[in-house]
Amino acid sequence: MLSSQVRLDSLHQKLNNALEDTAKVHILFDLGGDYQNNQAQPDSAVFYYEKAVLLSQKLSYTEGVFDNLFAKGIVIQYNKGDESAALSIYNDCLKIAERANDYRRISRAYYAMALVNDHQRNDIKFWEYVRLANKNAELSGDASAKIKPLVAIGGYYESKGKMDSAEVYFLRAYTIFNNMTPAIQLYRNNALVLSNLGNFYEKLGKPKQALFYLQKVLPLMGKIDDKQSFCNALLSVAQLNFKEKNYETALGYTNRILKYQHIKAWYIQEVIVETLTLQSNIFAQMGKYDKALAVHISGDALNDSLQKAKSSEDIRLNTLKIQSAFDLERKQNELKKQQLYSLLIALFGAFIVILALLLYRNNRKKDAQNKQLKRQQIQLEIQKTELSYLNNTKDKLFSIIAHDLRAPLSSLKVLLTLWDAKILSAEKFEEISTKVKTNVNTLYGSLENLLEWSFSQLKGIKPKPICFDIRLKANEEITLLSDTALNKNIRLENNISENAFVEADINQIGVVVRNLTSNAIKFTPPGGSIYFTSLLKETEMTISIRDEGVGMSPMMIQKVFTVGNSDVRRGTANEKGTGLGLIVVKEFVESNGGKLNIESVENQGTTISFTLKKADFLMDNGQIDNE
Repeated sequence: MLSSQVRLDSLHQKLNNALEDTAKVHILFDLGGDYQNNQAQPDSAVFYYEKAVLLSQKLSYTEGVFDNLFAKGIVIQYNKGDESAALSIYNDCLKIAERANDYRRISRAYYAMALVNDHQRNDIKFWEYVRLANKNAELSGDASAKIKPLVAIGGYYESKGKMDSAEVYFLRAYTIFNNMTPAIQLYRNNALVLSNLGNFYEKLGKPKQALFYLQKVLPLMGKIDDKQSFCNALLSVAQLNFKEKNYETALGYTNRILKYQHIKAWYIQEVIVETLTLQSNIFAQMGKYDKALAVHISGDALNDSLQKAKSSEDIRLNTLKIQSAFDLERKQNELKKQQLYSLLIALFGAFIVILALLLYRNNRKKDAQNKQLKRQQIQLEIQKTELSYLNNTKDKLFSIIAHDLRAPLSSLKVLLTLWDAKILSAEKFEEISTKVKTNVNTLYGSLENLLEWSFSQLKGIKPKPICFDIRLKANEEITLLSDTALNKNIRLENNISENAFVEADINQIGVVVRNLTSNAIKFTPPGGSIYFTSLLKETEMTISIRDEGVGMSPMMIQKVFTVGNSDVRRGTANEKGTGLGLIVVKEFVESNGGKLNIESVENQGTTISFTLKKADFLMDNGQIDNE
């Protein structure tokens, strides 16, 4: 008793002088172990283990958290008998070890959980946890960790009466133990391999083999200072010797056990009771009946005392359980109230959020509707402007048709009427018809421009680009207008470079060249010249038509693209037009992806240029459809 108390006092002294570090965690752990194993005070053991856990958490000492929490679980399971609470603690230990990737401690947690489920006869969970314990033990490479799952499986098969299978696993564990260094063999759980084998062979009725292993474990247990395991091993050896009728030897072992009679821990006292019973039987077999009776009476008295203590402890534990159940119910009711309160707050919060979302959605919807109305108003204004423009254009077109196109037709009608009435002579008819022919030619050109422009406005004409030689196309248009130029003695000179291939709608570009050439002839005085040139750039080609005519002022250039322009001029030979030519030209150039440019100086002439896309590839005939 003295040595146990001295050890306890020493630990408390160390605790008082310890700093807040891992060394203090180890002292708290040792105190918990002493109260658990030697003082029979499980509540005190739990107290110190919990203090060690808190300090370890403060120090971020993961191993300390696990080891002390695990030790607490052992106390709760074996000393207090609450396996459900112990299982919950082991599960917490498992999470800690998994976060640290500590395979040895993971295996240890699974091993403890397997034992609880084995005791509760939950075979499925037992095998799940014991296999995981074995797997992580292999990963850890730790021999001690490998032993525990094998011993657990051996014990499982032993409890099921499958002794052959149990023996296989116990011997596997013993093989690992036998290969350990003596220092490692001293660990309690490793040494218990020998105890398990001894007890196993005792049940099989093989006393010699049982004694072999139990006698090997005794010196180890003495060094480990595990009094419970040591006393149990001594008792087993004594019982085996009693069965073998080695009474003196058996008596020697019982006397060694009784040296620990002063330890008040109930598990030691239970061994003492069994030892006194065995010793009484030994004395009886030896013929020492007085001693046998005295020891028997002493054993019965101790057993009665122990049972009363257990009853008192059971009453205390039941009281604690009732109180705990009451406290738990009270806490559960409080928790339900808090949950109800939290639910009401959550519902109110959800209502506020939903209301806010509905208001937000409604405002978004109104904003969207307002924006849509605004867009519609803008669209209506645009359509109104476009409609007004179209109406003005329509009026101007009717004006052109009424004034500029009707006059040549009226002249033709009068001429034909006079000829039909035999009023005009052949000579006079020929003289007048020459003028009428000029007017009709002008009428044809104006009507063609009017139709081309009208179709483009109605989007009835879309470019169909092909690859063609613009020089050849310009020659075609020059040929068509050569008579008109000849009548005014105007020279047309095509200086566009050869193989000037472009990519555009050939018919629309024909209209462009024809109109620009016709305009140049119209405003160039007799004896003048008109020049066609080209300029090749990286991706485009510029075509220019320059005349030596009357030219235009900047103000006039701004008006030439206005439909119905009232300032339409007559040509140098009094030629008349509709003012649509340059409008059509601009529409067609831009629809083919080009740009139109006018440079003019009054009384010196005008240069009109337009750009077209340079052809990227050619065919043998110089033309290729791009579609």
